[in-house]
Amino acid sequence: MSQKISLNLYKIGCFLLIISMFTVGTLSSYTMSWKYTIALILVGAIVGNIKNLGKLVFTKITFAWSIVVVVCFLSSVHTKGSRDFIFYLLTGMIIISSRTIPYRQLYKCFWLLVAGAVLVAIGIFIQHFFPGVYDKAIFPMFQSEYRSAVLRQYYAHRMCTGFNSEASVSAQFMIVGMISLYCVYPNLAKRKRKYVWILGLVFFAGIILTGKRSSLLFTMASFLYTLLISTKKSERFTRILRILVVGTLIAIVAYFALPGIAARSSSRNTLVRLMESVQGGDVTNGRLEIWRNAITAFKESPILGKGWGWFGSVYGFGAHNIYIQLLCECGVVGAVIVIPVLFWLFFCSQNKMESSTRKNNKEQIALSKFCLFTQTYILLYGFTGNPIYNYSFFLWYAFSLCILNNSYQRNFSLYS
Repeated sequence: MSQKISLNLYKIGCFLLIISMFTVGTLSSYTMSWKYTIALILVGAIVGNIKNLGKLVFTKITFAWSIVVVVCFLSSVHTKGSRDFIFYLLTGMIIISSRTIPYRQLYKCFWLLVAGAVLVAIGIFIQHFFPGVYDKAIFPMFQSEYRSAVLRQYYAHRMCTGFNSEASVSAQFMIVGMISLYCVYPNLAKRKRKYVWILGLVFFAGIILTGKRSSLLFTMASFLYTLLISTKKSERFTRILRILVVGTLIAIVAYFALPGIAARSSSRNTLVRLMESVQGGDVTNGRLEIWRNAITAFKESPILGKGWGWFGSVYGFGAHNIYIQLLCECGVVGAVIVIPVLFWLFFCSQNKMESSTRKNNKEQIALSKFCLFTQTYILLYGFTGNPIYNYSFFLWYAFSLCILNNSYQRNFSLYS
């Protein structure tokens, strides 16, 4: 009975962690509802650990994340970065308790992520196809300070934000939905798989409407890498050849088709923006100037940096590159600690994926795929975005760390 209560409490904690993703992203910007999100995560951390205090184990995964928490704390002493420290600390508590939960409970969370993606997709399609309904029913629900973001992205650039004020957040939820479907697909009955294809196409169309070029490209790269690593080593050469052939065919079709699509499109969706990038203009969409500002600030304080959260407090947004921002805010000392930790966690997920392919448990393989895709995507997106600073991205990343840490009590150890 005690064990059953313990598992149910942890399920509540994990549920609240994922719900927090939608609290941050819905009808807000990245951080508007951070107080409510912290409250949800705090409750989740407490209920996730209350019955497991005697069973908690401090693994290499939790130790690695603790290093990030400590660097964040020390670097935020004289800045306003303490909010991130609270987030990292509380989610770390949930990550620690993830080791006590059966992996099947984590697997069931995929359906919650899919449901959230469907909700966000509804907002995107209403905004694009029924703008009158959006103007009357949804837009007035935004707080006044976030309406400008919606106006700028949709009415000026025709990039759909749906139920939140950032197109990148909407694209992120579409990506989470797609990869969750990809993970559960092999485990479904054949009669149900057609619905996965339909939902997958809906989510892909949602990414196109958000106009997020990096999201689409990094999703494709992360998916291909996950597909490759999840293949047995003896079959990888054949898989690489197939990917190259299919990729070449897609590139040829895109070369001839995209210009016509872009010319006829009435919105600046992802395909249009890709063509604009190829044909000229600033491919980085103004990020070069942002990066220069961050590098200049780094040169002013290269050893210890300006302090966690400094860039956002000065410019009002992140540096759109987590590696440059870490150098700017934490200096060389902090960056050479945090960045290797992030890449080490990525390699852990890769080792987990390779060991899982040698087993015959489909749920374990599905969790490994989700974890590897997430770790790959976050590192790639980190070159143009702010995934560890923007909370909806960070909470998605934290869930993948729960999966990583969970593997330490399983037979498919990261280092087996």
